[in-house]
Amino acid sequence: MDLRQFFTQPRLHFVVGKGGAGKTTVTAALALSAAWAGLDVVVIEVDGRGELARRLGAAPFSAAVAGLQATEPYAAAQRIRGVALHPDEALAGHLRDRGHPTLARTMRASGLVDIVTRGVPGIGDIVVLGRIKQLERDLPEPVLIVDAPASGHAVSFLRTPAGLVDAVAAGVIHDQAREVVDLLHDHARAQVLLVTTPERTPVNETVQTAFRLEDEAGVSLGPVIVNGVTAPLAVVAAAAGFGGNDGGSGGATVPEVIARLRAAGIDAVEAGALAAAAAYRTARHERQIAFAEELAHRLPLPQVRLPHLLGRRWPRSLEPLAAALRSGVAALERETPLISAGSPSVAP
Repeated sequence: MDLRQFFTQPRLHFVVGKGGAGKTTVTAALALSAAWAGLDVVVIEVDGRGELARRLGAAPFSAAVAGLQATEPYAAAQRIRGVALHPDEALAGHLRDRGHPTLARTMRASGLVDIVTRGVPGIGDIVVLGRIKQLERDLPEPVLIVDAPASGHAVSFLRTPAGLVDAVAAGVIHDQAREVVDLLHDHARAQVLLVTTPERTPVNETVQTAFRLEDEAGVSLGPVIVNGVTAPLAVVAAAAGFGGNDGGSGGATVPEVIARLRAAGIDAVEAGALAAAAAYRTARHERQIAFAEELAHRLPLPQVRLPHLLGRRWPRSLEPLAAALRSGVAALERETPLISAGSPSVAP
């Protein structure tokens, strides 16, 4: 699949995953890969932690859409803008947009905004989603990527509009919820990208979340992003200069790697320790692949697998992930059921 097509059909992407799966990092890598494709991107943070901005090497986002204030400039940053949406800011912005700036200021000064968004069930979520709907409608940028809440909250977050449509018969809240439902149910406008790691509990939660999102929120599901996959030992050996006899990445085996290390002057004790480490890594890789294949069987969606990174320095650490995403999305066009990102990259 062409990268530009992937990001623009649909153009709104909610990135959802279990805590610890790398959801925020993947959101940032998606933004970078879209920018590499020559697309303008708006990344949207909704949890208030500021981690998405940090991944992009930028100052914390504000309530207004703005270019990255990057601490370490890089070319793609020119195409990425960010915004932080919090319920109180979103409600105040909604009031200002509806021609009530004085009311917005009064409610914020008196603390009523916080009372409303936290005290009325579903209001906080609907005002944030309403703001996202407005951005999708008004912004010229072709790509919007939302670092959505973690899996458990994400389901309630995305199903809130439908619940409010049923609960509120008419009025502003009903109309807002109806418009958000129309957006979420339009598969040409919005989709969810699920992020997981190839382990038992994250895989189980991803499957459950996927079915709940479809059943309860009615949102379309895009490819599943399997994050943190360790590379086969042969690929690691080739990257370290211990490839097979043909010089390729696929010819190296554990005994060959150890033999070459011995030939390079590694003593027997160290070679034995390396052999044990090689066996552990091989077993871990095989176990991860088994979980990824189980996920593909239980959740028949395309997969893009991202490499496990050693060492992290943002935003440069995003580059190998963005490159893997680009390769994985390109492979989707060939309808390959399981897409491997290739060799792992060691972040500087």
